[in-house]
Amino acid sequence: MTNVHPGGVPGGGTGWAREIPLGPSVHQRYVDAQLDAQDAKDRAELIEREAKLNAMAKLAKPKS
Repeated sequence: MTNVHPGGVPGGGTGWAREIPLGPSVHQRYVDAQLDAQDAKDRAELIEREAKLNAMAKLAKPKS
């Protein structure tokens, strides 16, 4: 009897584990949803800011 174990067997106590394929995380959709929500909020704030600036510019114009 020896203390030699067959190497490279996943789960055989050798430290090897099953292969995990590279690719996008299954949780990426949550990050994408947060980014989409922030983009929509930023766009709305920009539109509001531009509308206020246009209104102020219209009021500041001298009447002829």
